[in-house]
Amino acid sequence: MDRVPPGHPEQCQGTGKHGQCPNRQEHGSDYCRGCGGVSTKNQEEVRSFLLARVDHRRKLEGPMDALSRLQ
Repeated sequence: MDRVPPGHPEQCQGTGKHGQCPNRQEHGSDYCRGCGGVSTKNQEEVRSFLLARVDHRRKLEGPMDALSRLQ
């Protein structure tokens, strides 16, 4: 876990008996791994890949294939 200076925008929001946690937040969370934060980076990458694949298939189909499916 990376440490960040106090007041940094990516500082973990977890608190303990010594004050605010000095570690960097996990991607997509307000907390570091030690304070229970879970990264969403992998989920976002998979979602982006799947959306790009659907967009590519739509471009390959062409406008006539999409119209014939509606009928």
